[in-house]
Amino acid sequence: MPTDGVVLVSDNHGFAAEVRRLCAAADQSLSVVADRGALARCARRAAVLLVDAAAGDLPDLPDMPGAEVVVLTERPDDLDSWRVAVGVGARAVMTLPRDSGRLVDVLALARETPGAAGPLVAVLGASGGAGASTLAVALGLAAAADGRAATLVDFDARGGGLDLLVGLEDAGGLRWPDLAAARGVVPSLALRDRLPRLGSIAVLSCGRPGQADGADEASAEAVSAVVTAARRGNTPVVADLPRWPSAGADVVVAACDALVLVVRCEVRGVAAATAALGRVGGQCDDMRVVLRTDARSRLDPRGVMTALGQPIAHTVRTEPRLAAAADQGELHRALKRSRLGEAAARLWEQLTVNPVANPLDRASGS
Repeated sequence: MPTDGVVLVSDNHGFAAEVRRLCAAADQSLSVVADRGALARCARRAAVLLVDAAAGDLPDLPDMPGAEVVVLTERPDDLDSWRVAVGVGARAVMTLPRDSGRLVDVLALARETPGAAGPLVAVLGASGGAGASTLAVALGLAAAADGRAATLVDFDARGGGLDLLVGLEDAGGLRWPDLAAARGVVPSLALRDRLPRLGSIAVLSCGRPGQADGADEASAEAVSAVVTAARRGNTPVVADLPRWPSAGADVVVAACDALVLVVRCEVRGVAAATAALGRVGGQCDDMRVVLRTDARSRLDPRGVMTALGQPIAHTVRTEPRLAAAADQGELHRALKRSRLGEAAARLWEQLTVNPVANPLDRASGS
């Protein structure tokens, strides 16, 4: 399958410079050729072949199964462009600079792995202190079991940054403020390569108040572009949502395959969960409730289930050592030996192997 960048057939240096600029915007390399020998050497494994309609005698194109062939022109009404397109078997004719955005989208997808979008699972805490972010990390670890690629995305702009929770606050890489201008097609390979990593998990965190880049919430357009890129190639994404409405969070809720609501087993926690269900309950077909208990919990989980009108997917007892591990940047290691980590692994399997079944499980902690 073609994998090695973009090839432009052209003898116009100015035209080639403009195409090179667009390739750079899509994080793609460009080879410019004008003769048959050079084309044969570099085009066979090209992901995209661009043909300048104004080029001189076009060399014969080599067999390029799976490659995207596009004819480029600066004259939109020139019938010769369409004749060239038919001759080279192009899938599209694009006029520059008018179609620059369309071309960048094609280039951005050039090296992407084909296939369905990966599962998108959103985690929402009904109230403060429910442990939603910790569960989101645990689900990310479950999604990345056996070294599989996964992406953990932070949408809580007031939460201090999910990178702090997993010990990546000093790691280089992109955060949401760096992606505020994302629109349209974002290259998924380039995105993953530039995010901080926790093993095979790419982590996209919010910024922090007081930093130069601030901690503003991402726009709906940026969220849609980035999440779509993160899911490309059947890569799972776990989203840690804020408790308040935001444009970006609304995009995730509307697009997610499953929404996990984390509820504290106390009266105020259940009241907050009822309000949260009223806001997001009708937006996702697969809703799961995880009930967090501690030594002070007196409510019967069955009563909570009745009050919420939702089955309890898992009941997990709070583990104080996880908070201590998070303070030391060791949360991901502590989760692997915890009740919450075990519950998250079972929940992830339910969400991805048996979606929308919404089973009522036995409590996973005493």
